[in-house]
Amino acid sequence: MTEELTARLAVVAEELCSSTGRFEVVPASVACARAFGLRPAPRIPEGADLERRIGEISAALSRAYACGQEREQRRLYHSLRDEYNISLDLLRNPANAQGGLPFLSRTRMRAAYLGLWRQVPSESPDAPDEDLTIELAGSFVSSAGDVLPLGGHVGIESFPPAALVSLARPQLAEITTVLPVRTATKDWGLLALVGPLETSVNTGHDFYFQCAALLSVALEQEGTVRSLRSSEERYALAARAANDGLWDWDLLDGRVMLSDRWKAVVGCKSDEVGTSPGEWLGRVHPEDRAALDEGLHACTSGQSTALESEHRLRSSDGTYRWVHCRALAIPGAPAPATRLVGSITDITVRRDLEEDVYKRQKQDWVLDLDVRAFFDSVPHDLLLKAVAHHTDERWVLLYVERWLKAPMLMPDGTLVLREKGTPQGSPISPLLANLFMHYAFDHWMDREHPGCHFERYADDIVAHCDSQEQARALRVDIACLLYTSRCV
Repeated sequence: MTEELTARLAVVAEELCSSTGRFEVVPASVACARAFGLRPAPRIPEGADLERRIGEISAALSRAYACGQEREQRRLYHSLRDEYNISLDLLRNPANAQGGLPFLSRTRMRAAYLGLWRQVPSESPDAPDEDLTIELAGSFVSSAGDVLPLGGHVGIESFPPAALVSLARPQLAEITTVLPVRTATKDWGLLALVGPLETSVNTGHDFYFQCAALLSVALEQEGTVRSLRSSEERYALAARAANDGLWDWDLLDGRVMLSDRWKAVVGCKSDEVGTSPGEWLGRVHPEDRAALDEGLHACTSGQSTALESEHRLRSSDGTYRWVHCRALAIPGAPAPATRLVGSITDITVRRDLEEDVYKRQKQDWVLDLDVRAFFDSVPHDLLLKAVAHHTDERWVLLYVERWLKAPMLMPDGTLVLREKGTPQGSPISPLLANLFMHYAFDHWMDREHPGCHFERYADDIVAHCDSQEQARALRVDIACLLYTSRCV
């Protein structure tokens, strides 16, 4: 075997090894070279070192195989890295699944369209009420000179659009591939990709299908997040409308999350209350603590799944406010309940009214009266003064004054000017009457008879007294008030 022949065999074997990438080529080529070298041939010089030359061929083959493996490992590394980064881009920010499809910038894709199934009203009277179309929800182009419009709807037979297909370059072995975008629970739509024809699979799975699968997961995650966010917003709005303070007690780590409304009930700002259970339980009135602890124990021990309690909480100013507390125990391991989730409602006004009614039930005497000719005699200047105390809008004062002083048309056609009183038969009249009497009577009662409970609507008054003597004395005082006032 000559030097020239050895070199040629080495080159052929090296090319064969590089093209196949299989290690079996190395020993097979060595065996062929040895068999060829052992053949009798007069041109082979006597004493030729066959084994040395076969060793050279074997070394060349080994180098070629090692270089091929290194290139393959490099391609595998880059493929895995790109797929990993694409997966992170989609899963960290599911919104990347739509719009500009930015994750495709890490790939060799030239362009792409994401089409999502949409139901649109049918334009044909003979067709169903809705037609199934494809919304062009996302697009990607690698070249700044290419443009793929978004937002339109196309028929199923028109996807992918011609604008995308025309971007494929056959001379560079680029093709248009359409793949389904779906998960086990939902069929989202179709993904059309323009890119090079994949003739090998480096990572064990087809890259095009991998993109479609990751996109499907990202769309499902985004839909779940959107649905959860919408549900949380609805619940937050409902809780705000109900004026409830929410709380969530994690029994395993001993932390209580209190909403801003909960903190506002006790007169605190959001950063003034921590997450310790003592922030809540330490504010409970001593007389109410035992009943609340009993209810909490029943929930945490599995004896009950719900808690309902009315107790007092100490506010930041030292006063106590009544709250109605409702909660639900969430079962789990290792304890009968792992969480308590509930809300509180400020019922201080209701409890004060109940206490007021309870006290009045013990009063046996009632003084029932109304102000004679009140609506015909209330002074305009004092009434306008009361209105001005609640608004600085000049147009409000102007129209109230015009309404009060509007002349009255008599049956004989004459007009009677008004200098006092409020026109009756309109909702505004009792509203103004209540406003006037709030300052003229209610404040007087609070100042002169603070222990006397009463109810009033406009000029009708009911006062509760402990004795007949108190009732008679109150009637005399009210008569003196009316006599000395301008409402007589």
